[in-house]
Amino acid sequence: MNRLLKKLIDDIDAKLSKKPLIFASKDIYKSCGLSNVLSNFYNLSYPSKLYDSKIKNTLSALWNKHFTNTKDLIIYSDIISKLQLYFEKGYVLKFFNFSLEEEKFLSNNKIKVFNNSKQISQNFESKINLPRVVKDYDIKIPDYIIHKASDDINDTYAILNKKFKTNELLVFQKEFFHTGLGTASGYKDDIFKMTGFMNNTYVKISRFIAGIQLTVNAVIYKKQVIVGAPQIQINTNDKNIAPSPYITIGNDFGVAYKLLIKDNKLSSFQNFVKKVGSMLVAHNFKGIFGIDCIYDGNDFWLIEINARHTANVDFETHLSLQHDVIPLELIDLCEWLEIDFDVKKIGDIVLTGSQIKLRNTTSSELQINKSLQSGIYKMSGDRPSFNVFNNNDSYVIFVDEDKDISFEFLTEEIFIYKSNNQGILILTHDQVEKKLPYMDEMSRIQSLNDLTYIKNDKLYIKPWTLQLIKTIKEILL
Repeated sequence: MNRLLKKLIDDIDAKLSKKPLIFASKDIYKSCGLSNVLSNFYNLSYPSKLYDSKIKNTLSALWNKHFTNTKDLIIYSDIISKLQLYFEKGYVLKFFNFSLEEEKFLSNNKIKVFNNSKQISQNFESKINLPRVVKDYDIKIPDYIIHKASDDINDTYAILNKKFKTNELLVFQKEFFHTGLGTASGYKDDIFKMTGFMNNTYVKISRFIAGIQLTVNAVIYKKQVIVGAPQIQINTNDKNIAPSPYITIGNDFGVAYKLLIKDNKLSSFQNFVKKVGSMLVAHNFKGIFGIDCIYDGNDFWLIEINARHTANVDFETHLSLQHDVIPLELIDLCEWLEIDFDVKKIGDIVLTGSQIKLRNTTSSELQINKSLQSGIYKMSGDRPSFNVFNNNDSYVIFVDEDKDISFEFLTEEIFIYKSNNQGILILTHDQVEKKLPYMDEMSRIQSLNDLTYIKNDKLYIKPWTLQLIKTIKEILL
């Protein structure tokens, strides 16, 4: 561990020794980046046998299972009184994403939170508002129109007809949806087939930009923008893995870095992110945030801002610890705790590693029928095969009939940076017979290497990875 990383951990722990930090998130995998790294960092999440057995400071025993989100837990349960008894000297809360109701409730109860106000975050996360906030900055966004909830669809079509050509592919985005949900594509004449999608809501309709989808996390520290490692957003047309090609199923760091280096665009990308960050600074935003963009081979087009802790920050933190790099999460806490350090010592952040998430892609609840041991698996075999086969043993996964390629269980683990480069990490839902709602996660695959590749300017998932995904789904279901 490098000296600056060790010093920041010690300084943050010292600051939190009086009032520990509690990270509240229903799903613990969205808030465990710094678990077991900081002594005074606690997780408040829905109980999980696997994570609760591996994480030292878990408060899952205090979570009332009748509540399935932090808003209801905070406002309607007795969790605040429990925390006051548990932490007599006080505590600070941090949320993956919290509501206006939670913000008001916590403010009234004089409980400090390490989150920007919901109003500031929504100002940037609204896809409808995004064009307005970027208009004074030299930031490219696709041409667009806004369909308001009260607009007649015929009037919207008339505007589309003037602005876009018949054969131009368009993207339709609802206002506050994430992970690609609430996104559809089509041509202007298709608008009449999308009345259910369009009615009674705000929709941004923009020109489709062909290219590679990139995402990145960054952090604002003392009004300076520190850019994290670039990532490629993983999408697929395979409906068994994702119901839509706009649904994000994972991210790959190494492939993004190699692409930008090959095209001599890394510096341009970092400047693009800093420009977006300077816009957030001007609106008094602080701490960690993420952006999504399209890289068309020359320019970067801003698609979305996530003005908060994003869903892949924890994975990035684990990769940072693997590479002995200072995680953005630690810099975020330095901002909130007003801890000084020399930003110039950070330099360019470069990471390799990737993850893919398996979700319930059916339109109804899905039941997990079998268990699969979570942990580090070693891949064996020299060629991918395409006929899926699995046995009943949770400790070896075969992905072909001839057993030429297999994944052998090595050890139970939840953090990829503890794999010692021995294999991939497979995490699966640990509640058999649990019914998963639509788009809830059932499993994820993490690797310190690339799970994807680019060919002819298109992103592909490696064949063996596709087979492993399908095999895991067959085992669990």
